Amino acid sequence: MDSVLFRVDSSSYLGGGHLSRCIELAKYFAKRDHKVYFLCKNLDGNLNFWIESEKFKLLTINKEILDLEDELKETEYIISNYKKFTSLVVDHYSLDYKWEKKMRKFADKIIVIDDLANRKHDCDILIDQNFYVNMESRYKKLVSKKTIKLLSPKYAILKEEFLKFKLANKSFNQIKNLFICFGATDPSNHTLVTLKALRKIDYKFSSVNIFTTMGNKNWAAIEKESKKIRNCFFHINNKDLPKILSKADLAIGAGGTMCWERAYFGIPTIAFAVAKNQVENLTDLIKNDIIAGEPKNLKPDIKKLEYWLKMIIDNKTYYKKLSKNSLEIVDGYGIQRIYENIYPTKFVFRFATLKDAEDLFKWRNSLTIRSISNEKEIFNFESHLKWLRKKLLDNNVLFLIAEFLNNPIGVIRFEIEDNEAMISIYKVPKSPKSFGLIKKSSMWLFLNYPNIKKIKAEILPDNEKSYKAFSSAGFKGSTSKMYLKNTNL
Repeated sequence: MDSVLFRVDSSSYLGGGHLSRCIELAKYFAKRDHKVYFLCKNLDGNLNFWIESEKFKLLTINKEILDLEDELKETEYIISNYKKFTSLVVDHYSLDYKWEKKMRKFADKIIVIDDLANRKHDCDILIDQNFYVNMESRYKKLVSKKTIKLLSPKYAILKEEFLKFKLANKSFNQIKNLFICFGATDPSNHTLVTLKALRKIDYKFSSVNIFTTMGNKNWAAIEKESKKIRNCFFHINNKDLPKILSKADLAIGAGGTMCWERAYFGIPTIAFAVAKNQVENLTDLIKNDIIAGEPKNLKPDIKKLEYWLKMIIDNKTYYKKLSKNSLEIVDGYGIQRIYENIYPTKFVFRFATLKDAEDLFKWRNSLTIRSISNEKEIFNFESHLKWLRKKLLDNNVLFLIAEFLNNPIGVIRFEIEDNEAMISIYKVPKSPKSFGLIKKSSMWLFLNYPNIKKIKAEILPDNEKSYKAFSSAGFKGSTSKMYLKNTNL
């Protein structure tokens, strides 16, 4: 069985953002039969109980150890009792290439999650899910040329619970429901000051939802202040956060990992950095009209909070622009992309034959496929067989079946005209693994038919899921007509 070790810490000072994203990755690994371990320092105000509540194995480093060399020795002692890990995931600002290099003997592959780009790394894969204007060049001199760099919110690590809710089809014309969350611990107490600013503006919200955890030392004062605001609901350690956030019309919060959760729902957001590592990312998000707010506001300022609330409420054009721009940077497939780069799926593409007629007939008639197809009616076998023969005999049609471990995963059809191909593709109903099918089948075409310059795709106007899938595979264009250019030419 493959095993994965996560090295990450949480505390009253550090907050819980790093641990949160590691736990989400860990849950994805565990569902794919990986044995998961966490190695964490036992710091004050830590959230290590969260790891154990998810049934992962927790290994702890004594908080009294302050010297990095001593910590390294204890780390080596702890993990030497286990077999070599398939992967080691490091999400820690205090660790760099020196530590990672010494961990090579304990793991086949090292994956680093970073935000700062301020130190060298010895890793196979580097993940930075943040938005930066210079994201392509930030790590150029900090990692090896062989390191796979997964950069931008395309790789945003969203909680599984968020993906269960459909994207909000809102017009964002009215601001009724306000959502406030400054992370698990909110060390500078931005939440309390935000509530005081709310009381100073003349605006009635249908609901004001405040989220925090028991790790927030000011939670009692926040709860007391919330009772002074009409339609205000205080939530502590509430697992309904994704559901309530999805219904929000405006959010106020920190510049950390929740940026991507709010963006996934397209919720216009006012954000402030609550830690220094959030400043650069938030600066670029604000400059590009993806988020409103001020990055250099580590200490809460009631006047600034009041100003931004009034500005967003009174500026509907800007408000709607924030929603549109945030939706474009996060599509919810970040974890799948990360996993695919760590453990690439090896699809086998073969040409379909008449021997596949019965399977294709069953798949084409399934409700799942008909719901995303132009053809809504149920086919009879004779008409299906006639259609299949015609496609197989057409020299301008490439009819493929993708397989994984000898099981059919997807059906792909390329209809070629001159130097362009129109793609038709679907996942075989109830097949297990198909992430990356669009991209890998497109790459198969460009590799085997290098004269093809462009692949086109036509999508039903209301099929948002297909649009996001093609977009994640690199296709550009509108929600109904998209294309992918052959970059090898």
